[in-house]
Amino acid sequence: MNTIKCREPISINAFKYRYSIQPGISCSLPVLGITTILTLLPAIIYGCSGPEPVFVADEFQTDVRIMGTLSKSIDNAECIDILVFNDDALQRLDTYQRFASGSYTSVKASSSVGKKIMTVVVNGQRDRYGWAEILSHQDMYGICGKLENEISSQPLMSGECRIKAGNPTDIKVQKLSSEVHLRSISCDFRGKSYEGKELTDVRIYLTNVNAEANILNDTPYLPTRIINNGKLEMADVNAFKEPESIFRELTYTIGTIARDPEIRFRCYPNETEAEGPGSPFTRLVIEGKIDGSTYYWPININRENKGTGVSRNCRYVYDVRLTRLGHTDPDIPVETEEAEIIMEIEPWEELEEYGVRF
Repeated sequence: MNTIKCREPISINAFKYRYSIQPGISCSLPVLGITTILTLLPAIIYGCSGPEPVFVADEFQTDVRIMGTLSKSIDNAECIDILVFNDDALQRLDTYQRFASGSYTSVKASSSVGKKIMTVVVNGQRDRYGWAEILSHQDMYGICGKLENEISSQPLMSGECRIKAGNPTDIKVQKLSSEVHLRSISCDFRGKSYEGKELTDVRIYLTNVNAEANILNDTPYLPTRIINNGKLEMADVNAFKEPESIFRELTYTIGTIARDPEIRFRCYPNETEAEGPGSPFTRLVIEGKIDGSTYYWPININRENKGTGVSRNCRYVYDVRLTRLGHTDPDIPVETEEAEIIMEIEPWEELEEYGVRF
């Protein structure tokens, strides 16, 4: 049997353009984990054996500049997956390509000619064969990231745009996750019976965290899978590749002098409008002891002043000063008389920040 060795995935249209198959000869090829014969071959081909192919003609190549959110390149990517769909009524998958680990400013994406929808996923948390279920653009809305698999140096990012094959294009990818940054913390109990007391055995963490989210979404993000539901669950924390991205213990006490704990937590979007049993607000919780008793100061993330909760690809920066004893329940949000809180929202881009005080 005549066989063909493919080093890069190409479209079936390009394959037909370059090769002719003699009548009566079939070629079995693995396609995204499925073996089929050429007459039933879908849009993507790779992993054959035999002589070197002639690469896809220039008209099937699109120069794609991938732009990160803080720089003009993607640094230290674990992998980049590019899926190209036909921009028509069915929006069927045309080609798929994977680029190995490294740093990228631009890549060449292969496809057949015509109008296309290009989806780029960086650090997609799945291997090459994990994309086998994708047959059309609509299927992408079922692909989710898992917060436990996030790595701070290689965050999951995605973006897409409409293109005409062969025309150079820029595509901007955004992080699926957001950051909660506790920039400073202090306590000032002046005028209280416990004036001068310091907070000991301090633990800081996120609760009611959405741990699973679609990499593409055209509606507000609602919680899909909640971890640390209403309180700290160490079993949830220990499931993380980086537990410090959701939980920290401080080795020092907190007093009147503001301390910078350098805490940067990570969470997926949670934009539910109203809090309910299945849709709680994500909270930043400060836990500590005063005179041996444990208290909690839970802070709703971005819910004051008509805030819509945790959005994608944002940084929520907090300066917190505790002014009275907290709650004995870690799921009751603090009120203004219990803490002075300054929050700043910064998109993970080089844009001017703005502040919200409550």
